[in-house]
Amino acid sequence: MTVGALGRIVVEGLKPGTNFIQEVIKIADENNIDFGVVNAIGTFSKAVVAYYNGKEYVKNTFEGDIELLSCIGSLAKDEEGKRVAHLHASMSNKNFECFGGHLVEAYVGYAAEVYILEVAGTELIKVKDKNTGLLVFKTKENLDWLKKNER
Repeated sequence: MTVGALGRIVVEGLKPGTNFIQEVIKIADENNIDFGVVNAIGTFSKAVVAYYNGKEYVKNTFEGDIELLSCIGSLAKDEEGKRVAHLHASMSNKNFECFGGHLVEAYVGYAAEVYILEVAGTELIKVKDKNTGLLVFKTKENLDWLKKNER
């Protein structure tokens, strides 16, 4: 477990046609946010979502007018120091049918609002888990120990 404090709150409106995930990471880069919580609402013109079946991600693509009901996730750095976003989204279509999952790719439709809550005072890093292949959080101390004791 790690405990941090609420740092800055960054709010940004995204333009139509922009790559949603890339824009979220760009906002974090521009504001030097190493770890944070992401919330968003808005619309997508295309979204690729997935679920993890225990071995791999199974993807599905949705296109058209998509309402982004809620997007929540985390921002962190990977072992190379690159910022990564782990986002899950709930969406609906013009028939009010809901769908969602792990957000793999998305493009802003008419508009999107992104809220990033910085978690200050933490050093969490996303590391690929050897058993599942998923990126999971490790503290810097835990990661240093793992690297030293791997065989």
